[in-house]
Amino acid sequence: MSHTFRIERLVILASLRRGLLLVRARYLTLLGVGALPLALMLAGAACDVLVQADTAAQGSLHDASALLLFVLLGVRLFAIGMLCASWSWYCGAAMIEEQPEIGEAIRMGGRFALRSILACLPVWMIGLALVALTLMAGRVMILIFAPVGWAAVLLAVLLLVSLVTLPLLALLARFCMLVQVTLFDAAPPFDALRRSGGYLPWRAVWYHWWPLWLVGLVLLACVFAPACLMTQTTWSLLGAGTVSGPHELLRQGLAAGALWLAGPLAFALIAPLYFSQRPDLFTSAAPTP
Repeated sequence: MSHTFRIERLVILASLRRGLLLVRARYLTLLGVGALPLALMLAGAACDVLVQADTAAQGSLHDASALLLFVLLGVRLFAIGMLCASWSWYCGAAMIEEQPEIGEAIRMGGRFALRSILACLPVWMIGLALVALTLMAGRVMILIFAPVGWAAVLLAVLLLVSLVTLPLLALLARFCMLVQVTLFDAAPPFDALRRSGGYLPWRAVWYHWWPLWLVGLVLLACVFAPACLMTQTTWSLLGAGTVSGPHELLRQGLAAGALWLAGPLAFALIAPLYFSQRPDLFTSAAPTP
């Protein structure tokens, strides 16, 4: 490994350490920043459950109900984008300012919510497809290896999960700065995808695999997995099936709560990593969290 890559790894490790200090110092504030998007997610989920319950009672889906469900889906996507953008803005401001403004972070989160969602959509769709294929293949393996014994089933499923998790971690690691690029580079969605990949090319992801894949793992556990659990498709592939209105609302609420509680860790880790690539954005000495 060249001397340049040793220096880059030290920068990555220093950024991750600073991110841990940032989340330790600002965690409760980040929860406050995400309170409004969380409320929007919960309100959208509650309305969605009510509309679906009314549709089930009538026995058919009317055009008005279908349109309302589509609007409610848009509201929840907007809330997730606002949540990610607000956290990203606040963590970025904390790298520059002594006392970032919570109101400004929320305003900027609302302003860049749709652009953040559109920028992340290709990565989200690829990741969701990988998860869906893994779950479907896992269910097939359980049926095939069940007569042999549970030890064989467990081994086959673990092998399948490891084979799919590694490319998913690499994908999330390479494009971990998508929201930050959308915000601070003011890049359009598809241009943000290109720029984010330029900051962390595949070569860097390969040479610095363990610290960057650690970021990917945090994104997977704290952001991607809770977001997946907000979709009925994921629960169906897990074999949970369709549940009644209150239970569906409980699922949605737990997934949204997990995203709200765990998400700050991911964005606090990514902010110093992004700013290590953009020192020109510093207008003053960054305060120590």
